Amino acid sequence: MSYTLDEGEEMVRTARSAVELASRSPFFDRNLLAKRLKDYNRHQKIIVKLLHKPTGTVIGVSDYRTDLPNGMAVVEAALSAARKNRDINLTDRELGEITVEVYSLSEPQPLPKAFTARVNDIDEKKDGIMVVYGTRTGILLPEDSIGKGKIAYLEKACEEAGLPGEYWKQPHVNIYKIGIQHFVEKAPNGKVVQI
Repeated sequence: MSYTLDEGEEMVRTARSAVELASRSPFFDRNLLAKRLKDYNRHQKIIVKLLHKPTGTVIGVSDYRTDLPNGMAVVEAALSAARKNRDINLTDRELGEITVEVYSLSEPQPLPKAFTARVNDIDEKKDGIMVVYGTRTGILLPEDSIGKGKIAYLEKACEEAGLPGEYWKQPHVNIYKIGIQHFVEKAPNGKVVQI
């Protein structure tokens, strides 16, 4: 199920609010914020990315959320992204310099087990990739493949799961492609567009 631009903008604004509120007080009401979203109870896989706009540095990318309703998934993913590699307390200056991106992921579609078919079945410019092997999971978004080609994209997805890059060729490693809707602030607190 896809989102409209208005719904995508609402998710981006909710993610931003979660980061801003958590930076000021860890005791804010997450449920109240999450329920601002129209389809609060719809389950969707969400990833949030925070980008420091002046430098282009990624502050954090959230974990892949599958276990929560949409509203809470957006809030928790935003907090996860803010916590990556740092304390959650972003300064007011930093908050004014970050852009928020929300990715809505479709249900994963399994790729064939034959490694040549795996290569032929993905479009690295539009498909996300998820690698699952036992308890290990790695997810890459299309932007992670820019200019590197399909094989490098598959190898990087395996490495993201903590596996050797060439494991994408193994039939016992499950690889899925994922459709993605990507909503982005063009500037900090600015207009939201779909890419």
